Amino acid sequence: MPANADGLAEIARLQDNLDLKAIYFSQGLYWRKGKYHGKSGVGVFPWCWVDLDVYNSIADWDEMTWEERTATLTEGVMSSGLPFPTLMITSGRGAYMIWKLSDPVWNVSKGGGKRPISVVEAVNKALAKRLSDLGADMKCTEGARVLRVPGSRHSGTGELVKILHNSGLTYAMSDLKAAVLPHSSAQVSEWKKARDAKTRALNKQRKAWAAENAAYAEKKQRANDPCNIISLDNARARRGGFSRRTHALKIIEDLRTLAGIRWPDSGEAQKGFRDLFGHLAVSALAGCTKPNELLEVARGHLSGLVPHRYLMSKKFEADNAPSVRLAREEKRYAYSGKRMAELLNVTPEEEKALSVIVGAEVKKTREVIRSRENRRKAGAVERSEYEAGSLSNAKPWEAEGISRASWYRRQKTGAEVITLRA
Repeated sequence: MPANADGLAEIARLQDNLDLKAIYFSQGLYWRKGKYHGKSGVGVFPWCWVDLDVYNSIADWDEMTWEERTATLTEGVMSSGLPFPTLMITSGRGAYMIWKLSDPVWNVSKGGGKRPISVVEAVNKALAKRLSDLGADMKCTEGARVLRVPGSRHSGTGELVKILHNSGLTYAMSDLKAAVLPHSSAQVSEWKKARDAKTRALNKQRKAWAAENAAYAEKKQRANDPCNIISLDNARARRGGFSRRTHALKIIEDLRTLAGIRWPDSGEAQKGFRDLFGHLAVSALAGCTKPNELLEVARGHLSGLVPHRYLMSKKFEADNAPSVRLAREEKRYAYSGKRMAELLNVTPEEEKALSVIVGAEVKKTREVIRSRENRRKAGAVERSEYEAGSLSNAKPWEAEGISRASWYRRQKTGAEVITLRA
């Protein structure tokens, strides 16, 4: 409705409608009338505003005349140091103020940033904080708020909503921002640049941390995962002189030995183990066999170890297809002897007959024995042998009846040893 006599007449007509309890108007103009009632539909803001619940902060507000209310609001504005509002309006119980803008703020984002509604709301909040002594309502600062229409009546008190004062003043949004906001536009811009730079640096660091964590997690997974996948190139570089073929043949020999212990009649792994035996053998051979020959080579080594029917079946090929795919990528499944022993449920008695597929304790004990034998081959002797003729065992100082320290001092000085007996 227009802001003139016709508009006031329309308000009066609506006021007589018993179905309407109150008449409000939005503080922003909407792009499409009646379609979007939230903040997203606001197209332009012609002013900034503050809603005042004066009755909560000033005890005798209800008894004041309009002139006294105008004086009270004016005093509150002047003491706050704010620019003087364009309109002071009593809302039938409380009041509100409006600062009209010389150039309305269009709620259109520039460059994909925040919409100007955020600036209007920030100014509203700053105005409300400065007028807290007048009971400013902080909830009424958001862009989709409505206020009572001047000329209507408060549905509860029946009091007229009236414009107490119209100063006719208008303000540029930049002037209002400079007057009420704690930081200038230039300061906010610099702060945003610093914030964005900090965010970029933090994101870069987070990516570096993520890469480090991923590498650590992968390393840990490879150490613990029963289906550990490794790069063959890395494996070759890490273990120079190590024969992967010899190691694979030892694993297959252990599998054959284990099958002979468990199934002495046939010597073949039975149902429940045949696929695992086949997988471990194929995984071992993948490090020393061409991918396109892997299954055929494995069939040759597994002949007599797993049933021939399973060995020549499509299931054998399907079970080991991942190993072939990894081999083409220069990778393979890698299992430690300990892990293979766990998968095969190898008992301590069975470990005695195996060379590679053994637990950690057995492997450690064997390494100690192997190390001792290598030292002996190199000429090392047992401690008891090289200490047999030592002074520590002979203890000549006891025969002379003196202390060990005294005996060694005499040896250094070359003094004649005189044996004294009590």
